[in-house]
Amino acid sequence: MRFAIRTHIPADSIAGCVPARIPLVLGVGVHGWGGRWAVNGSRAGAVRLDPPSRARVCGIPVGLRTLWLSLADPDEFVRVLSRGDGSGSRTER
Repeated sequence: MRFAIRTHIPADSIAGCVPARIPLVLGVGVHGWGGRWAVNGSRAGAVRLDPPSRARVCGIPVGLRTLWLSLADPDEFVRVLSRGDGSGSRTER
């Protein structure tokens, strides 16, 4: 799915990261609108990131305020991301 969406999100810029279920309306694949995007092969095993950022979708610049990603181990992703500065402050509880 890399061909469809590209972005660079520094870990310290992520305002929140939590395990989540991807909204049904976003389906499977690369879908989104209005700054809310999902990049997923499944609706299960996902995280929701809140990375105020920019991305390119099929080469078109878009705002990115919420990003859902499907992952093999979402809990581990959240754990590793939250310990970035030792405080866990980037992870919502």
